[in-house]
Amino acid sequence: EKVESWGYGTFDDCSSLKSVQWNSKDESWWYDDSPAFGHYNSITSITFGEGIERIPNGLCKSMDSLKIVTLPASIKRIDDDAFSGCSVERVNYAGDIASWCTIEFGNQSSNPLSWGTHLYIDNKEVTDLVIPEGIKEVKDYAFKGGKYITSVTLPQSLTHIGRGAFDDCRMTSVVIPENVCYIAEPAFGWVSTKLQSVTLGRGVMSIGDEAFGDPKYNKKLRIYVPAGMKKEYCARKGFEIYKSKIKEIKE
Repeated sequence: EKVESWGYGTFDDCSSLKSVQWNSKDESWWYDDSPAFGHYNSITSITFGEGIERIPNGLCKSMDSLKIVTLPASIKRIDDDAFSGCSVERVNYAGDIASWCTIEFGNQSSNPLSWGTHLYIDNKEVTDLVIPEGIKEVKDYAFKGGKYITSVTLPQSLTHIGRGAFDDCRMTSVVIPENVCYIAEPAFGWVSTKLQSVTLGRGVMSIGDEAFGDPKYNKKLRIYVPAGMKKEYCARKGFEIYKSKIKEIKE
């Protein structure tokens, strides 16, 4: 039957409730960001059914025992703070990498990966991330918190890397494709970044604040640009703080 309303604290203190199957495709009745299942409950897993396209804001807020989140291939958007205050350990996703890259996250607490989480796609853990050709944008917070991702390969079709897209990932090097023209802040994390080597083509015209992390903390970072382009890159927006890190690739 269709749920038309949900009282505040409906499942408060349901200490024996351990798992939830969420099949509601109509979130119009969800009128605020109050935690759906109350604060400090014992729920350890939640599964969203196939056909669900949106998870409303604050739905799993403060579910501090939540460890496993299962998402359908149909998911298109996860609203603000949907997983705020959680400590998710594993995300199971029924789609593929290409479809994951199209999900819109309202903020960093929307993504269940944000807490340093294992991402499983097709029952295989994603550690060596390969984003397929055809993808033009890695959206904001797409892989935020993916600390078990140790390498990333980006497609030539890519033009934009969103805010916090790879924040907390553990790759030490990345090659930015030629068609990328903008990288948002902090795409690869601030203090937490492990990047030591960034290789750029000619196309990145500007970057957001500390897109490659805070250079004061990341002493090993080097940014490699084509021969003869160091001066030009140093003058491009966002690169000012990385002047001492920019090196030209010898031909």
